[in-house]
Amino acid sequence: AGKVLGRINTYQKFSNPFVMTDDGTMYAGVGKSTLLAVNAAGVIRWKRRFDTSIGRHILPGPGGEIYLLSDHGVLYSLSARGTERFRVSTGLKSILPIGMDGQGRILIAADDGFLHLLLPWGEEVWKFRLAGPALAYAFYGSGILCTTAAGTLVYVDGDGKMVWQYAADERLSELVHDGTHIYAAGEEGLVLALGTDGRLLWHERVESSASALYLGNDRSLVLTAKDGGIFFFGSDGRLYGTVTTGTGLEAGLLASSGILVVGGSDWIVSGFSAPRPHPEWAQAGGNTGRTWSAMEHAAWRYWLSFFEKDPDYLAVNAMIVHGLSARDPDALTCALDALEETVSGDEKFLREPYLLFFLERIITHHILEPTRTVPAKDYPGIRIRALGLLEQMDSSYRNEIYLTLCEHEWDTSVLAKALKGFEKLPVDENGRLSKAISARLLRQESAYDIFTSAAIDALLAAARYRGSRPDTLITDAAMFVYRNTRDEAIKRKALLLMRY
Repeated sequence: AGKVLGRINTYQKFSNPFVMTDDGTMYAGVGKSTLLAVNAAGVIRWKRRFDTSIGRHILPGPGGEIYLLSDHGVLYSLSARGTERFRVSTGLKSILPIGMDGQGRILIAADDGFLHLLLPWGEEVWKFRLAGPALAYAFYGSGILCTTAAGTLVYVDGDGKMVWQYAADERLSELVHDGTHIYAAGEEGLVLALGTDGRLLWHERVESSASALYLGNDRSLVLTAKDGGIFFFGSDGRLYGTVTTGTGLEAGLLASSGILVVGGSDWIVSGFSAPRPHPEWAQAGGNTGRTWSAMEHAAWRYWLSFFEKDPDYLAVNAMIVHGLSARDPDALTCALDALEETVSGDEKFLREPYLLFFLERIITHHILEPTRTVPAKDYPGIRIRALGLLEQMDSSYRNEIYLTLCEHEWDTSVLAKALKGFEKLPVDENGRLSKAISARLLRQESAYDIFTSAAIDALLAAARYRGSRPDTLITDAAMFVYRNTRDEAIKRKALLLMRY
């Protein structure tokens, strides 16, 4: 899991977002005039160079064909193999990415102030004059929604006739819908919802300019802002949570699990879960007991695979938060896969404080939040994996985690693994951990489990580290083990401990 399937180096900047077709082929513009077709393994299927800039206007067709609109208004149609099917000069320069409606017709929001709908071979069906330059559009039912720089949101039917128009008091730059309700956000903080007839359902205002809108389950809404803010709304328009990231947010996606993945202007991809409690996000499973689908896990592994050498701490953190809060062991397993692969690729990561923070959350979550614990059959194995990473870290704070486990952990296999880690680096200046281990031994009803053996080994390692420094509690624990175990090797170790 978390393996990079393929990687290519184009030695040029990508000029537009990737477009992916149903067969897994990705298309992207490289430089100003080159189109690449890349399969899911990262192998270039074909490359085609044009004699004009292709900009952001790449559109996959229903039959596997590709349409491009150049910056000079030439509409190209290519086969799935990159062969040119035809080209036609439209004379149009689109100010937004081109789109295709359910009938295979191509929409161009042109710089002449019109919406143009074309047949696939470039013949114009109709054009509609807007009140100002288009800012965003979306296909809605059999028609088209479009916002303009004049502050209007207009609905045009499939024949190019205006059905209704809504006038806002600012430019609406973001637009989404759920098939019924329509949501828009403005450049000065306005957020609103409209019904099918264009009537206002609710509106709110935030102190930030919108960069994107994402629609969750049950009509919950997420707005990301250019100043790095994230705002979570319910279906009634009530603002019930905010997050401040400190960086401009530019692009992202909202998974059905309620996890928002966004890319920032600092080149970091981050993951956020919706605040809880909230009934709509709870029903969607965003942060409660819903297990992620295989596709969502695969998507996260794909995201996390990019962080092998430069890990994104917020994205891993979001995975851990989801795994713990939704009681989803697969999510935690996926996060540990990414962390282990990162450590194996670069041991410097073992010195990162973020890693210690992640591991502490996984290891001690059931103690801090006992009512929200990953199922018992899965969690010990996950904690043991996390402890395996922890024992590789050269940090005195490890002892605080071990101390918590000695005082509260119920699973002896987890305890034994923790003490094996302490035995390798028995830094215990004030003897706190040794005393906690001794106290735990004295609370045992018997001295036959694996914890006893690990505890005696850890106490001996700490005693050798400190030198001769007698302590009554440690001596009492050694005496208890000596009297209550039948294992001769453990008896000898307990006797040796009593001599320190």
